Amino acid sequence: MIMTDQSKNIAIFASGNGTNAINILDCAKEELFNSTIKCLITDKKDAGIIVKINTHPVYKNIPIYTIPFVKKIGESHPVAKARHEVEIKEILDSHHVNWIALAGYMKILSAKFLKCYFDESFQKNRVINIHPSLLPKYPGKDAYEQAFNSGDEVSGVTIHHVDSGIDTGPIILQKTFKRKKEDTFEDFKNRGLSLEYQIYREALVSLDWK
Repeated sequence: MIMTDQSKNIAIFASGNGTNAINILDCAKEELFNSTIKCLITDKKDAGIIVKINTHPVYKNIPIYTIPFVKKIGESHPVAKARHEVEIKEILDSHHVNWIALAGYMKILSAKFLKCYFDESFQKNRVINIHPSLLPKYPGKDAYEQAFNSGDEVSGVTIHHVDSGIDTGPIILQKTFKRKKEDTFEDFKNRGLSLEYQIYREALVSLDWK
């Protein structure tokens, strides 16, 4: 059970270049929503977001924790995953984190971990994610590729609460963009990426931060 006070302390989880992570930090700096970014968690030692934050004139003091998922010799995957998430949870607890914003984080969080952030008052996990499709279409990896290869005339981006399924949690906000006849895949994807930055900002502003 998460803490019951009125603090709204966020950890950002990211695995890649972190453009959406910076977007979230920008929103917090602009005071678009009433919360504090306490730390960033990544599972990749070479994640681009590490350089982005460490060299950023404003965000370079944000604590960054790199926690790779590595199995020890003879260790099963479930045991390794549980140990990995215990390490993460200890860090989050040290920063009194009670919300998590996923920004291109490529590890699936277990139901046991998510339960720690379940809020009984509104029956959702205090974990949000961005996904590059109009869910429930194209959950999981390579959503832009799937939408483009399927010839979809309209695609979009979804912000949702995370549950124990793969991109199946309650939807917070969805926005669409149209495919143009002359689009290459890069054109199509870039239009989606631009929408990602917009929709995450809107979702952070509109979210019921209980």
